[in-house]
Amino acid sequence: MPRLLPAVLLSTRFVLAAPATVADAAAAAAASDPPPASALGTRLSNAIISRYSPTIEEMGHYGWDHSNSAVLHGMQKVYQRTRDPAILNYIRAYADLFVRPDGSIRDLHHNLDGMHPGVLCLFLYQETGERKYLAAARTMRDIFIGTPDQPSTFKRTAEGGYWHKSEDHYKNVMSVDGTYMVYPFLVQYAVVAKEPALLDVATAQILMVASHSFNTKFNLQYHGWDYGKAQPWANPITGTSSQFWSRSAGWFSMTLVDVLEALPKEHRDYARLLFLYRSLAQGVKAAQKEDGFWYDVLDAPAANGNFAETSGTGMIVYALQKGVNLGLLDGAYRDVARRGWGRSSATSAPSATAGRRSCRWRPAWACRPTTRPTWRCGRSACRRARDVTIRTATSRC
Repeated sequence: MPRLLPAVLLSTRFVLAAPATVADAAAAAAASDPPPASALGTRLSNAIISRYSPTIEEMGHYGWDHSNSAVLHGMQKVYQRTRDPAILNYIRAYADLFVRPDGSIRDLHHNLDGMHPGVLCLFLYQETGERKYLAAARTMRDIFIGTPDQPSTFKRTAEGGYWHKSEDHYKNVMSVDGTYMVYPFLVQYAVVAKEPALLDVATAQILMVASHSFNTKFNLQYHGWDYGKAQPWANPITGTSSQFWSRSAGWFSMTLVDVLEALPKEHRDYARLLFLYRSLAQGVKAAQKEDGFWYDVLDAPAANGNFAETSGTGMIVYALQKGVNLGLLDGAYRDVARRGWGRSSATSAPSATAGRRSCRWRPAWACRPTTRPTWRCGRSACRRARDVTIRTATSRC
């Protein structure tokens, strides 16, 4: 059975920095004859190490944030396959910039995006045995959940859902990418630290956002939901955002498959999460374009300005192929993942010597071709050039 190696795809023309699927050649073979994945994962990891030295913090100075840790989490999986000490040392060097000997963390962000590096702490603890990394994971658990002496500073909706960020701009907003930033980590921590009550917290939060924003007709997830229904992008009746964004499907499908991998099968919510994951898999399978990609706005494939979304495609391929590997999905989804991987890998060309991009980038910023021989990333400044329909659909919510 093939193994998955989430990786960072880089080339001189575009960037895909979401944890994208890199399956073994046997599982990834497609009509486009994609490159062997095990070799590609190593090349991509080496490119990151050589380009951003001494740590990935040189990429954009994002600090203790998913913008760094999502890339390193992909490299972690390459390391688990190759056991290359250079990759382990690179991940460790980043963590040691922020994790102090007592497990406290410098410049810890009090928002969901800042929780994702917790997965690296758990990985480093399990790999090295150094207890400071477990203590750091505990620090993050305490900041998020709170303790009797220090309540959590994370804001919540009236029904207890965590805001994506504790800022007025995100007032009462829950987002599916927020689930990926926190709950795979929290479930893994609960298992390692033997704190089963955290499993209930994680599954309840995932099911809460799904109950408000999962569309059962199309089996797709809206990106955001506003409890107060006051955000300019929110439907005034339901509170959801307006269209289905490929990256929201990517983030949420990765959340579900990673949580299901670690969650004990006897947990009370396991069957519900599995049903949700399989439903979303049906939705993204139906939304895949003939060329193998998933497009930026899934429910507007012919809209002017819509485009093949590289990072959304990478995340969805990862989630589907991993589900097949774990026995959560049937073999038909292997073919869906192969088509996506074949197109993505054929479009990508790793390079260890390419120069830096004109825009700084973060995980899951999409890139697309323009009429000029350059590529634009999917950051908000670049979105202004898009068709208004697409710009509205992908507004940050």
